[in-house]
Amino acid sequence: GAIAGGAIAGWASQYIGRRLTIIICILLVAAFIPLWIIPDDFSGLAAGAFCIQFGVQGAWGVIPIQLAEMSPPAFRATFPGVAYQLGNMVSSASAQIEATGGDNLKTTRIGADGQPEPIPDYATVQGILIGVVAAYLLIVTVLGPENHGSHFEKHRAAFEEGGGEDDAYIQEDGTNAGPSTMRARDEESGSAGSVDEKREDHGVEKA
Repeated sequence: GAIAGGAIAGWASQYIGRRLTIIICILLVAAFIPLWIIPDDFSGLAAGAFCIQFGVQGAWGVIPIQLAEMSPPAFRATFPGVAYQLGNMVSSASAQIEATGGDNLKTTRIGADGQPEPIPDYATVQGILIGVVAAYLLIVTVLGPENHGSHFEKHRAAFEEGGGEDDAYIQEDGTNAGPSTMRARDEESGSAGSVDEKREDHGVEKA
């Protein structure tokens, strides 16, 4: 499910956008939470797990590229990387949260002696947990920005000379074609002409 969801959602996001793809996958997750926890046979649980993993990897697999497109081009790898590690830090408490939830939510099963015995209801706890996470991601995605189609790969990295400027795009000859750089060249050479004209001369289209 995760492999199929990641591949299909990643492909679809190129055409319908990152946000819409994430929203569709989150709704898919929400719709199949009952199938993930209610069945008491293997085939039913397997079908629910497949659908949940399809939606989870579909949504969370698209998030890195969405973050990279929204980040400052020079920090296109650092921005989503730090965001993911902060998320891992916050989610590291999930095991303790689920254990505490299991202590407070109980269900029963028939023991070896034929009598019902209380056990932690981890199915309900996990259903609530993934539902809360999905709702949070849905809200953040709907209210957040999108910069679909950002060609950040054409921008200099932060450690390269001039990479900190927003206009530090790389030309075919490997030189910096940003207006700031062209302005400095004009001052040195004393040549006239607007920045936009110089951008066109260097093969950089106006935004």
